Amino acid sequence: MHRVEALTDAAALHLAQCPQLQTVDFAGCENLTDAAAQHLAQCPQLQTVNFAWCLNLTDAAAQHLAQCPQLQ
Repeated sequence: MHRVEALTDAAALHLAQCPQLQTVDFAGCENLTDAAAQHLAQCPQLQTVNFAWCLNLTDAAAQHLAQCPQLQ
């Protein structure tokens, strides 16, 4: 997934249902919150996430993603 600025946490919830998901690029998605990271933390194969310019994210997002064993 690459640069779709209007996405919300609901998109991350749907993506989290993809167990083979490895990479997501949410750069510039200003509607995302820590809930998006919480949803993505359910993806065991997740390796790369880009949340650049997602201004509503806090340190809690990093804590959620720390649960991803494959994250680089």
